[in-house]
Amino acid sequence: MVDRLPDPEALRARLSFDVQRLGVAALRLGQVDSGLLRLRQNLERRALCLSEEAKHGGPELHGDGRVQLGYAKAQATAELARRATLAQVVGNPGGLSLIAAMAVGRWVSALQALGNQGAPLSVIKGHIDAGRIAHRMLRTLRPKAQLLSGCGQLTAAVVVADFVHPDAAPFVAEQIEEGLYRGRNAPGVDTDEDVLAAASRALRAGAELLEQMADRAEPALGVLLQQAEGVEAEVERRLGGLARGQNVG
Repeated sequence: MVDRLPDPEALRARLSFDVQRLGVAALRLGQVDSGLLRLRQNLERRALCLSEEAKHGGPELHGDGRVQLGYAKAQATAELARRATLAQVVGNPGGLSLIAAMAVGRWVSALQALGNQGAPLSVIKGHIDAGRIAHRMLRTLRPKAQLLSGCGQLTAAVVVADFVHPDAAPFVAEQIEEGLYRGRNAPGVDTDEDVLAAASRALRAGAELLEQMADRAEPALGVLLQQAEGVEAEVERRLGGLARGQNVG
C-alpha cells in the first residue's frame, strides 16, 4: 500500500518561512541589479554626450584645454559605467556563485508576473523546471548544505505556488505532490520529514547566496552613485592641479 501524500497546503505551510526569505533576498538583489543597470545606462549616455561635446568643442590649438578636458571626463564616466555591474561589485565571490545567484534571483523575479494574469500550464511547468535547474546548481556549489538529488521539484513547486494565479493552483498542487513522491525515492531519504528538511535546506541555501551577494552589492552601489555625482568635478580638479603644476615648472 502506498502511503498517502500530505496535503500540498500543509507542505507549503511548513516551508512558507523559507520561501518568504528567498523572495525577500531575491527582491534585494534584484533591486541592486536594477539600480546598477540604470546607473550604467545613465553613465554611458553621459559619456557619449561628453565625447560628442569634446569632438565639436573646437581645435586643440586654441590652447584652452576644453577638448582634452571633455575627453577626460568622457573616459572617466565610461570607466565608471563599466564598473556598474554585479560581476564588478561583488568582486572575488563572483564566478559560478554569481551565476547561481543570478539564476535563482531572476527565476524568482520572473515568477512575479505569474499572478497578474493566467499563464498556460506549460509556462508554469517551465518555471518549475527552471527552479529544478537552480536547485541542481546550488547542490553543485554548496556541497556542505546537504542538498539532496530528487528534491528539486518539490523545492521549486512550493516557491512557484506563492506566485501563480489561483486558477493554476490545482496544477501546482499536483506538482508539489509529485515532487514529494520523487523526493521519497531520493538517495538518503527515509521519511517525508527528510524530504521537507532537504527542501528547507535548499531554500535557505538559495536565500543565503542571494543575501551574501546583496550584502556586498548594496554598499558598492551606494559608492558608485556617489562617485557618479562627482566624477566630472573630480576630473576637472585633477587636471586643473596638473596644469597649475606644469605652469609653475
